[in-house]
Amino acid sequence: MRWGLRTISILLLFVGAWWLFGEETASRPGSITGRVVNATSAGTTFFSGEVILKTYLDMNLSETATVQTQEDGRFAFPGLKVAPNLAYLVSANYDGVEYFSDPVVLNADAPNRIIMLPVYEATDNDSELSLINHHMVITPTEKGIHVQEILTVLYSAPYTYLRKDVSTLRLSLPTRAFNIFLGSGMREENFTISEDSILVYEPVTPYGLQILYTYELSINDRIYTLTRVVDYPTEKFNLFLGVPGANIKSDQLETLSPLVAEGMEYLQLSGESLAKGTSLELIIQNLPRKPMNFFKTGTFSMLSIVIALIILYVFYHKRKMVSAAQGENLLSDRKTLIGEIASLDDEFTKGNIPDEKYRSLRDNKKKQLLDITRRIRHGR
Repeated sequence: MRWGLRTISILLLFVGAWWLFGEETASRPGSITGRVVNATSAGTTFFSGEVILKTYLDMNLSETATVQTQEDGRFAFPGLKVAPNLAYLVSANYDGVEYFSDPVVLNADAPNRIIMLPVYEATDNDSELSLINHHMVITPTEKGIHVQEILTVLYSAPYTYLRKDVSTLRLSLPTRAFNIFLGSGMREENFTISEDSILVYEPVTPYGLQILYTYELSINDRIYTLTRVVDYPTEKFNLFLGVPGANIKSDQLETLSPLVAEGMEYLQLSGESLAKGTSLELIIQNLPRKPMNFFKTGTFSMLSIVIALIILYVFYHKRKMVSAAQGENLLSDRKTLIGEIASLDDEFTKGNIPDEKYRSLRDNKKKQLLDITRRIRHGR
């Protein structure tokens, strides 16, 4: 089984579901309904095509179902099983790009969920590309240090950035990086690895594209300067150093309190609003004369999973969801607006609302809906 970032996301969701609901299952079936909208047109046009529902049982894909949307983009998956160890993903393919919902878990108190799935028109204008977060995790290995990079890049305008037959992203690598590998879940056919960079051919949507890769750097001295060029405007950069006895500094980054995971201390550096082309000088001092080999001891694999989970939960999920109370209010407001728009459409179809008034009311509610959706996704 390939453990990609989306799979870990589902894992975290399962953990929360078991903690909240235990082994309780609901006797009555649930449902997932909603609408696929063209978000580039601010929801004034709708997707017409096939919607896919994937069912995950204990993190394993168990079933796939499809339905055809109605003319207004509406879809429905009734008669779904309700259990805390089940998660659902809704997706739609628009112009060759697959768009996914967040994982959905149905429970006895809320067996029916309404979701809105945005799709976007394509663009080849890279002016709105940015990284909302970029994380580096450094640990020791036999020949020097092992670097794991986890980043999320998005297109901040309501389009999907796509260049056919040409790479969408170029991620630079430090000089003399070797043993370069993509993270589990990264489809190799969408990447090209060279000595100095990784070319990415996947589309970049307003949802954000998550990328994970690792490499090693050979070190012979106790002091090493790692130079990392900022490839795209970066909202948040975090570095975690997990080399016992070593320390790290940078004039461009702020030193934060250490992060402790499974008894291992990770020193932290952080920076915000980094401009494209910025050259980060990361000075690592007091490196061990005989580097530890975390691969042989098995410690590295355990800690890398822990760190990946922490990073995903703290940075990615908090980015996509605001605090619990505020998030519940936003989700409730979004559900209410979706219902109001649907009712408005029905009244207009029946001839109960004049065309001009209908357009004005619908445009206003659609703007509110898009704003709420954006705030939910960006965790604001």
